[in-house]
Amino acid sequence: MSVSLQYVAERTMPLAPHEEVLVARVVDEWNAALRLSAPRLSFDAPPLPPAVVLRGTTALPPHPFHALASLVHWCGALTELRRALPDAWWSVRVDGDDIPWEDGRGYALPGMDDPELLAALPR
Repeated sequence: MSVSLQYVAERTMPLAPHEEVLVARVVDEWNAALRLSAPRLSFDAPPLPPAVVLRGTTALPPHPFHALASLVHWCGALTELRRALPDAWWSVRVDGDDIPWEDGRGYALPGMDDPELLAALPR
């Protein structure tokens, strides 16, 4: 059974050209930084529904530790993207369950920042 991360950003104004470049740079950098053999962060191609500026789904690996390592990584990427587009409304979910946003931390599930857990995850 596949677990997936879903993400969407909405706002009334489409992405400006400089924002498109910024989003592409962030996605490229985070995709290159993931050393696991796992699906990469990607966004749906246009046309998108009205007001949707970014939307995508990324499958998480079937191995639990690899899935968690990927989820930690992608939460970091989506945190950076949300901070780059602060005027957008964002939703980030794992199989339909919200991943909470905290201004200081960004996107994270409870316990995801536990040092012992992070040390045990594959890199």
